[in-house]
Formats: sequence, structure tokens, C-alpha cells
Amino acid sequence: MDWVIEELATLSLGDERLNKRAQTILSQLSHNPNDSIPVACQGAAETKAAYRFFDNEKVSAEKIQETHFDSILARIEKKPVVLIPQDTTVLNFTNQPERNDAGPTSRKGTKGIFLHCAIAVTPERVCLGVVSSKQWYRSKLQELTRKERTYKDYATSIEMKESYRWLENYRIAQEIALRFTDTTIVSIADREGDISNL
Repeated sequence: MDWVIEELATLSLGDERLNKRAQTILSQLSHNPNDSIPVACQGAAETKAAYRFFDNEKVSAEKIQETHFDSILARIEKKPVVLIPQDTTVLNFTNQPERNDAGPTSRKGTKGIFLHCAIAVTPERVCLGVVSSKQWYRSKLQELTRKERTYKDYATSIEMKESYRWLENYRIAQEIALRFTDTTIVSIADREGDISNL
């Protein structure tokens, strides 16, 4: 559990008991990330405590991500080279039609959430952590002709496009590079990330 304490060292949820519970839950979930919360917690009392933790208004994903980011920066600072690849994946919830936090993905009848992440890794393939994570869903599919789509692409500012996520992560990589001048930071994207060359 030493690594958990180190990872959450800067976590401040406004209550030391919540900070300790965060450590316990991270430790439990890390043993087998594929396990459900009840399986990972191995008991009704621990499971109930985990769900109470997630429901607590003082607890937010942003606060937990902030402390994780602090730990990532401490690891990056010690490395001569860090790669920051980014990409998007689709979380498929087509078989859960009752969800109201998902939308169509690539065609009618599909339902899901888009997740775009950038991670920091060493050239030796050691993951240092998630640098950024953004999720969204579409309320409806675009049903435009090629001409209409081309017009929309030119008329819409880059900040309003889904593709802006590539630039946001590239800028995060730039900020990290400026902060740690002794570390070579390499931002990596597939061809969809070519938008960052504009």
C-alpha cells in the first residue's frame, strides 16, 4: 500500500477519513482492475463504504485526477525521455438503452461514450500515468451531405470541434516540456492528430 500513499500524497478531500478511504479503495481496486467494486471490496461493509465514498459531495473525479497528475509530474521529472501518446476510444453501451449519458457513435442504433486520453510512458514502456482524460457523447449523428459537412468544417471554430481534443493534449505536453526542460517530451498522435500542425 506504500505506492498508494505516495500516489495520493497531495489528495485533500476536506476530511482525513475520506483521504484514507480513497487509499483503501485504490488499493482494493488495483489488485485486479477487472473486478467489480463488490468483488474488489470482498464484503458488504467495505462495498457499502466504497459506494458511500463515491456518493460523497466532497469527492470528485477532478480532485482525484489532480493528485494523480501531481504524482505523474514527480515521475516525469526523473526521466530523461517521456512519450505522451493520445488517442480516442469508444465505450460501447448499446446494450444499455436506459442510459442517458451516452449517445450514437458511428451509426444509428449504436450508443456509447467517447473517451480521449493521453498517457505518459517511458521509451521502455513503463506507464507513468494518465496525463489527461476527456469524455463526451453525441446527442445525435450528423446527417450532412459532403458539401454541407465541408461548409460546417470551415465555418466552425476549432474550439467548438471534437477534434480540438488533439490540440488540448498537445498543449498539455508543451506545458510539461516547458516545466521540465531536462526531460525530452514527445507528443504522439495518429493521423487524426494532424490538426495540431495548423
